[in-house]
Amino acid sequence: MLQSAAVPSGARFSWHSGPPRASWRALAELCAAHDGGRNCNDHLWQAAERCCREAEGRALLLLGGRGEAELHVHPQVRGQGWGSWLLAQAGPCEVWAYGAKPRSLAWLQRLGFDQRRTLLSLTREPTAADEPAWPAGVELRLCGEADADPWHALHCRLQSEPARAWSRQQLEWQLRQPETPPAQLGLLWQGDQLLGYLWMKRWAERSEVFMYALTPEARGRGLGRQLLAWGLARFPGPSFAFCDLSRPAALRTLLGAGFQESCRDACLSNQPTC
Repeated sequence: MLQSAAVPSGARFSWHSGPPRASWRALAELCAAHDGGRNCNDHLWQAAERCCREAEGRALLLLGGRGEAELHVHPQVRGQGWGSWLLAQAGPCEVWAYGAKPRSLAWLQRLGFDQRRTLLSLTREPTAADEPAWPAGVELRLCGEADADPWHALHCRLQSEPARAWSRQQLEWQLRQPETPPAQLGLLWQGDQLLGYLWMKRWAERSEVFMYALTPEARGRGLGRQLLAWGLARFPGPSFAFCDLSRPAALRTLLGAGFQESCRDACLSNQPTC
């Protein structure tokens, strides 16, 4: 592990429990403006368990309970070992290299991180989308109070990595947020079987395909395309989505609906693989 001496003002770093304070977001926004793009994991900003912050606000490390880490270093102090020292304090973790910039990837790889995932950012210009006509026996219902358990069960079932599944507490918290109310979570049912879901998130000037999934049994019937059309018809303005490269079927559906790739983010980890 790198020693504190590798950081010019290492003694000025302190640890805090719980999520970062709202005032700390200024550093992330400054870094995003300097780097020319997104650089935040919104979930981690809401649910971080520990934070390490430099006294003058020039560097910040966020740590989540599932081995997630996020790092922000002021552009004026980069190249002096601050980021390397902070990641050493994090221990085994995974981090995102937003934009998958070669310099960032090379730096993380020198520190022992390997690329594990690639996330595509997709955007779509305003285009008309018609409400779908569902096949006989299939219906789309908005999320109600009794739907939390079946949604959570299906969500957990569909995760390729179980550790990434949401808890019920995360679901309940998200449903209370103004940008993701129950009225924007559509559940696709066939009788008493939940086939899939689409959750749209509404921002000030555009919408996001926030969560989108179908059971394996429901795939190949055009239901994914129809489910996406339902969400886009409700929010006809500009929209965006993120799609893991390991989900080719979902990616094909998004591209078929008019989304186009705008950039790629890379997830790297120094945790041992199973």
